Amino acid sequence: MERLYVWARALLIYVVCCTTLNNVQGVIYEGEISSSIKYVFKQILGQKLLDQDLMPIKGGLSGFQIYRIKQNNKDCIARVASGRLAGSVEKEVNAIQEASNAGIGPEVYYANQETGLVIMDCIEDFPLKYKFTPIFHQRLAAMLREFHTCKLPLPQKTIFQTLDELVLFLKNHHYILPFKTAGDVDFFTENNKKVALLFQKYEDDITSVHHDLNPFNLLVNEQELKIIDWETASQDYFYVDLAVFVNFHIFDESQVDIFLEQYFGREVLRV
Repeated sequence: MERLYVWARALLIYVVCCTTLNNVQGVIYEGEISSSIKYVFKQILGQKLLDQDLMPIKGGLSGFQIYRIKQNNKDCIARVASGRLAGSVEKEVNAIQEASNAGIGPEVYYANQETGLVIMDCIEDFPLKYKFTPIFHQRLAAMLREFHTCKLPLPQKTIFQTLDELVLFLKNHHYILPFKTAGDVDFFTENNKKVALLFQKYEDDITSVHHDLNPFNLLVNEQELKIIDWETASQDYFYVDLAVFVNFHIFDESQVDIFLEQYFGREVLRV
């Protein structure tokens, strides 16, 4: 349980740093995305799209341009991977494909590791309030347990490495937030290294981790539960996903125990 709270604090900084990074770098792909989508549908999927078939929708913290593609039978989602958080476009597209193959992410109909264009199934999502209910927490706990045991072929990168990189980025660009002073930045960096050393004895707990289980990256309805936005996925300590999910979705301490018991399949003892 203590390890879970360590992650909760670290990941708050992680989310703020990612937001700052994206605000500085801005959106990379603009302008010609709709033309690329039309070309793929015509040349590869054998369908002609009109301008009115493409509806731009807003992404989350990533700020990516995303389109909903209207079709007669079932709508699709098209997005362009930038690779800026994954390290490369190829890594990000590969993570999306691996999640799809494992049944954890939406079905992928087309993916190009060079251009970053991915076309996938559109999952009709329940209202946001459903994601703060115990029923959803139990569904997600069971799915996460399955995800963490399947070990997708993702690059190995722990949260400690990511935090070091993000803090270095902030320092290089003379940003202090989410810290109060420059001394706080150095204090955090020093202690991040100390905690990383403590966690080395738990290397058996490293597995496939998503890192960003906020409500908008979890698509759910009566039949399906899928995870999207895989740009920060890697091999890491599985507690990261548990801490992120609890931070975003559970505000009652007693519900945290129920979620963890569903995940581990046994009673959770506090120490």
